Amino acid sequence: MTLPIPYERNPERDALRHSANRARAHVGAAGFQQSDALERLIQRGAVQSDVSDALEDLLDAALAAAPHHAGDKRALAELIRFGYAQLEAADRQRNLVNMALADLYAVPVRELSLGRIEELSESALAISPADLAAQRQRWEEVALRTQTLELPELQACLGAYRAALHAQASLSAG
Repeated sequence: MTLPIPYERNPERDALRHSANRARAHVGAAGFQQSDALERLIQRGAVQSDVSDALEDLLDAALAAAPHHAGDKRALAELIRFGYAQLEAADRQRNLVNMALADLYAVPVRELSLGRIEELSESALAISPADLAAQRQRWEEVALRTQTLELPELQACLGAYRAALHAQASLSAG
């Protein structure tokens, strides 16, 4: 069959297809970035919960050992004081993440953007890398003094807390 008029492909139709595909990819990339920013915030909250859990285990072990321990009671008391202070700080940080997540799902979907997610995330990431480094340094000093306590259950909790701090520092660095 022959067409009475010569047919030529309309380049505007091809341009529309190309633009539509690019727009889909662009909107998809924005969605991936939003998801990635959200997952980083959720991960921060999970790590903070791990830090709090490790501190609670450490305090439980230290408090259980305190009445029966005949060794360096000052080192054990310092560990307990330090643990309580760190637990309060970890809980405050975890609560900031929780509030940022609550603020995030209060944002109408039409107003949700990567910038808004990052803005809310920054409010939850109040602990600076320098503060984390100082916290880890102070922790190492306390942990070094408590190694002489010879309490295996306490040493295991110290290791778990050290691992949680390392995960927190890794998350902050990345």
